[in-house]
Amino acid sequence: MYAILIKFNVNFVFYFQYFPTKKDYWTIDYKDESKVGDVVVIKNLATSQGRRLNTFIDSLLFQTGNTIDPVTNRRCRGLDFVDEGDRENEPSKRKNIELTSAM
Repeated sequence: MYAILIKFNVNFVFYFQYFPTKKDYWTIDYKDESKVGDVVVIKNLATSQGRRLNTFIDSLLFQTGNTIDPVTNRRCRGLDFVDEGDRENEPSKRKNIELTSAM
């Protein structure tokens, strides 16, 4: 069971503007392949599993670290582009954690 944060815009008619809002959903990940920061598709369950649990993760749209800009076809990390050569040369955080925990 995961907590998903949904960001969407709400139209305020009085101001003639859209304002960003957030809402939390509790979901089930049957495939257990999503991570923090992934962009996923959620769908409603056929039967509710509880008062708040009524959605599941259908598929992954973009995985964290595997986002490719459609215009330039280059990998992105946040708002910055990442070159493939630099990406291979930089040390992995996972390797550093394993090395420090082994000491």
